[in-house]
Amino acid sequence: MKLRYSVRKAGILLAAILAVSLYGCSSGQTASTDPAPAASDSASASSNNTQEPASGDQEPEAASNESQSGSGTYTIGDVCTTDRFQVKLTDGGYKDRIEDGQYYYYEASSGNTFLILVFDIENISNDAQTIQTVSDFSIYVDGYQVEQTSFGYSNLAVTINGTSYNPLSSDIINPQVILQPGRKALGYLAVEIPNTWSKCEVEFDGATFVCTS
Repeated sequence: MKLRYSVRKAGILLAAILAVSLYGCSSGQTASTDPAPAASDSASASSNNTQEPASGDQEPEAASNESQSGSGTYTIGDVCTTDRFQVKLTDGGYKDRIEDGQYYYYEASSGNTFLILVFDIENISNDAQTIQTVSDFSIYVDGYQVEQTSFGYSNLAVTINGTSYNPLSSDIINPQVILQPGRKALGYLAVEIPNTWSKCEVEFDGATFVCTS
């Protein structure tokens, strides 16, 4: 009886020791478990920010009206650059009568006037360029196409705002201008229009020059 009691007591004591040991192990594991490390500031910024492209990778901005295409609308004083030319509508004015001061003169019909448009054109290409001053210019008045006025006299100068100008082409048989690279031409085109006109448009080499009454 005494021995059996001792064994039972020892067994109870051993069981108690094992239970305490297991509890200690379990508590130690729970206490030593740390939360996952937070991302660093630099890593967080890198993951949240989208990388901006280098300046060389940026998409080009859309071209302006004064690009090489020459497309666009211009008025007196504007300069247009095309693939071949740099063009400026320098001046404009009206004349009811155009004369050379000696023998030749032209008068507009009753109710009409001559619209004088002065162009300054430079050949910016590497080759000689020919400008057909009649066919290369299309003129519209209030939406209707009109023909240029030919005075039939090559040296018929007109004065606009105090400056005298000759026709853009001095050839009355084949009105054209031949420009070598870097060379310029300055002269006027004329069109007879009603006094009641509102808007004139001149198309040349992809550009449109506009003037209003």
